[in-house]
Amino acid sequence: MPSVRKYKAQRKGVTAVETAVVIGLCLMTLLAVLEYGRYMMVRALLENAARAGARMAAVSTNTTSSTSIVNAVNYQLAGQVLSPDIQLYWCDPATGASKGPWYDAPYGEGIAVRVSTSYSPMVPTFGILPNPMTISAVSVMRSEDN
Repeated sequence: MPSVRKYKAQRKGVTAVETAVVIGLCLMTLLAVLEYGRYMMVRALLENAARAGARMAAVSTNTTSSTSIVNAVNYQLAGQVLSPDIQLYWCDPATGASKGPWYDAPYGEGIAVRVSTSYSPMVPTFGILPNPMTISAVSVMRSEDN
């Protein structure tokens, strides 16, 4: 029967190796959760900004300029999204296809605001996700002004 001392001597570095593996897995999981939370935050910001822009455009097609709507969308983004691409257009609510400039939308027709940005993960994805990837949000509201 082997002695306890001999058995402990054979397992001297096993604890350090196991700890290194477990800490590595825990850190990877933590960083993945944080990255997903950041992605969802950016997506929610884009959706909220598109909704605010579409609402502003829908209630004031005759009195508001495109610049005012773009400024309102940028305000809703709160500086968290750099260089967003903001598009305003009159659209078919059923298909989302563009019909012309947003300010020409008659009463009851859809006005869409599309906000897109380039998202780069902070954590390396090792080719699993594209870097950068495009996130976009579209909000359609019916014109209430013309």
